[in-house]
Amino acid sequence: MNVPYQRVNGDAFAELGSVGSETLPVMKLETLNRCRGRVGTNVRSFRALKVVIGALLLVLVLSSAVVSKLTLISMTSRLGSALVDDEPGAAVSLYWQLLFVIMVPQCVTFVRTMLRGVCGKRTSTFPWPTFRALLVGIVSSTVEVIAMTCLVFLVLTHLPKISAIFIMNGIFMVQAVLDLFRVKCWELSGRGIVRCLHAVLENKISRIVGIGLQVGPILAAAGYIGWATKDVMLPVTLPLCLLVISAVWSTGCQRLGTKASARTRPEASAHNWSSDSTKLRSRYKSNFINSGIRIILYPVVSYIIFRYALTHNRVDPWCLHESCSLADTFKWPEKDMALFFAQILGSFLGYIFAWISCCMGLHRWGLAVPLFLCTPISVAICVGVMHYDKFELFPESLVHVNHVVSSTVFLLWLGQMLVVGFSIWKEKNVILAKDSSMFVSPHYDGVLLEQQILLNRKVEDVKKKPKKKEKKTVFVCSTMYREDSDEMEQMLSSIHNLACYYSEEKDKNQDPETCDHFESHVFFDGGVNGDSLTHFALQLVSLLEKSLSVDIKVCQRFKTPYGYRLSWLVENAMPFSIHLKDNTKIKNKKRWSQVMYMNYVLNHRIPSDTPALNGNSTFILTTDADIRFTAESAVVLLDMLDSDPQVGAVCARTHPQGSGLLYWYQVFDYAIGHWFQKAAEHVLGCVLCCPGCFSAFRCCALNSVLETYSTEVSNSKATEFLTKDMGEDRWLCTLLVEKGWRLEYCAVSENHTHCPEDFDTFYKQRRRWIPSTVANLSLLITQASEITRGNDTVSVLFVLFQAVLVFSTAISPATVILVIASGFASAYKVSDSAVIALIVLLLLLSIAYGLFCIYGKPQHQLDVAKFASLILVIFMGVVFAGNLKNMIYDAVTLIKDCSKYEACMNAVNGTFMFPLTPSTMYLTLFTLLFIIAGLVHFNEFSCLIHGVWYFLALPSGYLLLLIYSVANLDDRSWGTREASSAGGQGGGVGSFKKYLDLGLNKIVGRWTNKTPDVKENRPPDQSTGPTTQNGIALKVANNQVVDDAVRSQYEILVNEREFMLSDQVRQWLADVECPLEYVDLFERHGYFKLSFIAGMTAEDLKFIGIQRRGYILRLEKAAKDLPPYCIISELNCDENMNVGIWLQCLELHAYRRLFESAGYKTRADLENLKGLTEEDLQRMGIHMRAHLGRLKEGIGRLSYLHNSQFKLQQDVVQWLRNNGCVQYTQHFEREGYFNSRFIAGLKSKDFEAIGITERGLRLRLERAAKTLPAFVIQKGIPLDVGTWLESLEMQGYQELFAAAGYQTKGDLESLKGLKADDLKKLGILKKAHLQRLVEGIDRLTYATEGENKVHDTKTILQGVTVDSADVAECAFWESMLDVGQPLRPIEASFKSDAELKEALKALRNATLAVLLLINIMWIVLLYTLQFPELVKYNLPSKAFEALFLAVYALIILVQFGAMIAHRGVTLVHYLARVESTS
Repeated sequence: MNVPYQRVNGDAFAELGSVGSETLPVMKLETLNRCRGRVGTNVRSFRALKVVIGALLLVLVLSSAVVSKLTLISMTSRLGSALVDDEPGAAVSLYWQLLFVIMVPQCVTFVRTMLRGVCGKRTSTFPWPTFRALLVGIVSSTVEVIAMTCLVFLVLTHLPKISAIFIMNGIFMVQAVLDLFRVKCWELSGRGIVRCLHAVLENKISRIVGIGLQVGPILAAAGYIGWATKDVMLPVTLPLCLLVISAVWSTGCQRLGTKASARTRPEASAHNWSSDSTKLRSRYKSNFINSGIRIILYPVVSYIIFRYALTHNRVDPWCLHESCSLADTFKWPEKDMALFFAQILGSFLGYIFAWISCCMGLHRWGLAVPLFLCTPISVAICVGVMHYDKFELFPESLVHVNHVVSSTVFLLWLGQMLVVGFSIWKEKNVILAKDSSMFVSPHYDGVLLEQQILLNRKVEDVKKKPKKKEKKTVFVCSTMYREDSDEMEQMLSSIHNLACYYSEEKDKNQDPETCDHFESHVFFDGGVNGDSLTHFALQLVSLLEKSLSVDIKVCQRFKTPYGYRLSWLVENAMPFSIHLKDNTKIKNKKRWSQVMYMNYVLNHRIPSDTPALNGNSTFILTTDADIRFTAESAVVLLDMLDSDPQVGAVCARTHPQGSGLLYWYQVFDYAIGHWFQKAAEHVLGCVLCCPGCFSAFRCCALNSVLETYSTEVSNSKATEFLTKDMGEDRWLCTLLVEKGWRLEYCAVSENHTHCPEDFDTFYKQRRRWIPSTVANLSLLITQASEITRGNDTVSVLFVLFQAVLVFSTAISPATVILVIASGFASAYKVSDSAVIALIVLLLLLSIAYGLFCIYGKPQHQLDVAKFASLILVIFMGVVFAGNLKNMIYDAVTLIKDCSKYEACMNAVNGTFMFPLTPSTMYLTLFTLLFIIAGLVHFNEFSCLIHGVWYFLALPSGYLLLLIYSVANLDDRSWGTREASSAGGQGGGVGSFKKYLDLGLNKIVGRWTNKTPDVKENRPPDQSTGPTTQNGIALKVANNQVVDDAVRSQYEILVNEREFMLSDQVRQWLADVECPLEYVDLFERHGYFKLSFIAGMTAEDLKFIGIQRRGYILRLEKAAKDLPPYCIISELNCDENMNVGIWLQCLELHAYRRLFESAGYKTRADLENLKGLTEEDLQRMGIHMRAHLGRLKEGIGRLSYLHNSQFKLQQDVVQWLRNNGCVQYTQHFEREGYFNSRFIAGLKSKDFEAIGITERGLRLRLERAAKTLPAFVIQKGIPLDVGTWLESLEMQGYQELFAAAGYQTKGDLESLKGLKADDLKKLGILKKAHLQRLVEGIDRLTYATEGENKVHDTKTILQGVTVDSADVAECAFWESMLDVGQPLRPIEASFKSDAELKEALKALRNATLAVLLLINIMWIVLLYTLQFPELVKYNLPSKAFEALFLAVYALIILVQFGAMIAHRGVTLVHYLARVESTS
């Protein structure tokens, strides 16, 4: 059984461990497969793959190091032989080769450090060295140049090959001395054999032995050489060179030379990119200076040593005799060229492969083993080659030594292994570690490659106590609103997978100080209303038992200032909480939910003085509520955050979920967006958007931008609305980039999210995305100077690249038009005039759609876009078919006509003919690039299949969608997952057909001077019927002409001036500019007061004789603005009530005598009126349409039932009293709002219908109604009608329904057909009761399993004890909801929406104008540029096709190259996460 989650208070959480750069635990594939329910087959295959990669890296590093070493030995030995044989030309050539071998790594280091740490880089992250460090670097570089030059030209040229190879290992003596003071004596660790190895290798005695093995052989070899050659210089030079190089390359000297200037440390610590800012190193700028010094000194020192020490002034390498110029020295033989380039490439590739091995966690087999085996294998190869030296690579040396000396220098290799072997073997860095955490200095050496890498490898200080694994804390924060149950379930299942992983890791690591901590939080917008959970919140909780395997009953329910918090413990390990937001207490919408959880984590769960925050060990994993991910995908995001403290956020590869054509379109759209755009941003600079659907953020990075991210939108700045509220994820990332953080893209991590499957939702979603993306990119471009100075990863070229992308987006409509036109022209060989006509037509249609989007209704805009997209898809299909035909024709022609191909390649007779047309080359290039991209993303290759549909939908996605997005900039709605409204529904084919019919009717009306859409109400024989003096026929309800008696009655009433038009009606008709002939129509049909006109519909206006559509629409709109006449219900409650008073209430007291003559006079007669129909009233002589309608409504309002069960309850009276509206008590009782559950959720218009005329009171009551618990009607089939009425709190109507024949369970089926009008006929007239009963009838359906589960969950939660959150949490939330705080909700009436709306409209108009101007200019520019000389190259004279190819091909090629580079990083990351068998 799960234990309820006990919240960790602030003090306990403050005990989190400090930050470091330790690696995150590699997730075992067994754990992942168990979470996914898979077998362990993939485990063996992945391990085998990593073993193969490890073996390959071992071979590559070993072969590169061996080639580098042997080619160097060959050069030095042949130089010595050339000097002995007195061959100055060969000696000079070898001198230059060795000089380049020494200098090329320095040049590479110089360029690398300049680009990486100098050009455009801040001194905070790439500081300059201190003056002392600068002096150390200058001195060490100078002596290193002298020592390395002497070693190469004076020592290696004279020693035997084998001895020279062993001598290279003698540069570890100083490092051994330094290690002597860093290790403890006989410190034991481990167990068994490992313990013995620790005892032997990790102690001072082993270091003393290492020093002996380094110093002794060198001195012995030097002494023997001096004795054998009787030469003093070589015996002295040999140990001095090795000693100097050993000192310069030692860890201590390198750290002294890279100490950062103190002026930059405070600025560097602002980001907390290092756990100890005082240890910030000037790696790049120090090595930039030092490598520059070495580049200058190496030619000078080598010239001096070669001329004066080696050749004794016999050979000048810079100036030869007259028969041999300096240029001749670079005309090397093929053998020399091969050896030289082999040495250069071997050194460079050896360093690169060693770096890759460390990144992948294969440092043992990819670095330690091959570098230690390099010396013995080189010796073995050298021995073998000396016995069969066909190419004379190793001539005899100048100094001959015996085998005893060779065996003595062999001990140097053993000393090397003893000094650095064990530390290199056991050292392990984080996955995808930065170069600074793997190597002390960012350079390599071409002479002593493996020795320099071994010394340069950063190892932990063995004297210090080994640091424990740093504790990582991860908060999984999800935002939720109105997701479906399946979307919620897949998100919860993903959380459960993560909990399973965390539970296993927690079981393995019982130390709470080092075990990583995960917990999940869901922030639910509108999850609670007052004290009642909403339907969607209950739906989420009902899924917990199935998805998270938790017992809903075992829940802690806390009441908080923002609503409620529900907490569980998943898998007895990971806390899981649902934060239910009450929108009346805290701001809603996604951005404010993000601000909420950022403040909760940063300012409550992590106090500001906690080392965890300052040390970068706390992360927030953001997810959407419909996301699906694996535990491994969540963990690998942390790899990149952990590998580089400069990284502030990492996003993953997102895959869409769904079905249908739009899903297929988005599969390809998401694929190319990640393959090309995200990868290019990652490689070229910095990812600009880490979407909140699934990304990991560093807490201290969020802390640096939270204050700005929490700001409100300025009502006068429309661009702020686009950046902040419409694209909150991208704006958050823009702020992080401005603060100097790097954002990255991790393709190893994958997630799936639901995508829009219908056209309307897709367009609405992209309507938000496109403007917000362009707005944020524009912000990046306009602030380029500040951002490039503050962010090292954003360069001017990167900003320029983004500007090109923005411009390409702006001209995409013109591009689509030209692509269609040019494709049509090239496919079907139409004339230029036809192409121009097509361009003009498409441009005019685009402008027309833009205008329609400004003035048309939102749904009609989408309907037109659907229809236009369908037409354009068909047109693009025709164009695609034609171009495909041409491509096949060009390919066949190219294969047949080989001479044409030869002419293209050889440019015969000065002509250069392209074998393919531009359109063929363009499509071929892009097709090949996409195929290659699919191959390198082999598991996503199927996405290319959907590229065909993407191409066909190109006009819809890049022409119509852009116009729709820009034209709706003033639309502030979210567009997706919003509550549907009556006015916003419709659409689809039916809505478009209605709109099309409307347009056709307008056209027909103008041609025939009629209004076809208005049906005439005159019967065919109306012209012969009786009329009034103005010729207008009198009508009755059945559209028949009245007889003489009716006309007489009408004339009597008119003569009595009872129903003459009031002055208010005449003034109203004058205000709406109603023609004079229509005024009499209102009077003749009884509309003599404004109360009768209020709410008139178009049907009523047509009925009285108004046939012109324009006047009908105008009058209908004006009638809606009139205040409605409220007929008091339950008129018979007054004891003095009679028929006369009733008619007076209806403003029809002139009919009093008419009713009295018919026998309706007293109070008792009121009940008899209930049976009167419209025909009965006509027989009495009442025929005016307005009067008939008023009398029918008045009769309906006569309530003979005054049930005591519907008496106003005390809670309503108290609620009205609290809100200062107690005077309206009778109004609420009259309309049936007898308890508070009927009032919950009422709007201002509902209170107006009740009879509350004061706007202030209505708005006050509306706010108060939001806090009342809503009444939820459960779906299901009850036992009988009585039970059903009891569930609706309408049991007072049980006798009424029984009298009407609705009583048993079988009668429930008959209720399904009842409408509000039918219920009125039953005698149910109260508005609240009608609404409740109609809703109850709609809910008479069998409930699904999920709905039953929701109902059961509600019952369970009602039994859970509600506790108050602890004092600290309540105080925190109260402080966040204080006046002036960003999370405090703002009343809609206090917002200056009108100002913002006008600003958005102004921005929309300006953007549309600029967009139109740019596209027209682009079309004119490209199509009018003439280059006749291109015709002879088989290119068109008009250059727009060539320019298209150049511009867009350049963009895609840059992105393609970046994608290839990113795939390499992804492969390294992927393999690094696989647990090897070793």
